Amino acid sequence: MILSLWDQSGYRPTVEYARDSNGSDFGGEGTGKHVITTYPWKVGKWYTMKVKITYEAGKSVVRQYVREDKGKWKQMAAISYPVEHYVFSYCSFFQEDYGKTNRQRACYVRNARGKGAVTGKWHKWKTYVISNTYFPQGATWENGVRWNVNYNCSCGISKTGTAIWVRSGGHQTTEQTESKIFPYTCRLKWAK
Repeated sequence: MILSLWDQSGYRPTVEYARDSNGSDFGGEGTGKHVITTYPWKVGKWYTMKVKITYEAGKSVVRQYVREDKGKWKQMAAISYPVEHYVFSYCSFFQEDYGKTNRQRACYVRNARGKGAVTGKWHKWKTYVISNTYFPQGATWENGVRWNVNYNCSCGISKTGTAIWVRSGGHQTTEQTESKIFPYTCRLKWAK
């Protein structure tokens, strides 16, 4: 599990809490701090994740929590900005081949929500946009990344219509398949 906060103009984040690590700097796609936590994920279980911002002593603390099914919340990480009242401008979720192993990975997402910083009201996310990126050997975000490729990923709505799913990795790629790029953005609406 990972929590990352990017450097903002004029200030850097600070790791306040890390469940089983110290947190560290990152680079390559901007710079900042992240905490990578070991977690015993179980196939077939539902997990609820929560990211919450609190304001304490002149800083904004972003806390990450998880719980299995309806169990107890466990705090996994906390990273702060040295400013009051920082808010997220948008939210996103992604799965990534962080170890570059090309092993297949998949997940289901349901009941995603966000709380408005101004209104204080909860909003159910009803529209999802799913896209794919591919990094040929030596590519970076600034040079060579390929967007919306038509292989090694798929997405859809669950059979029950109550969740979306994404799957990536596990397929062989060749120079021939790498060159077959087309707009692959899946716009999915949550079933009512």
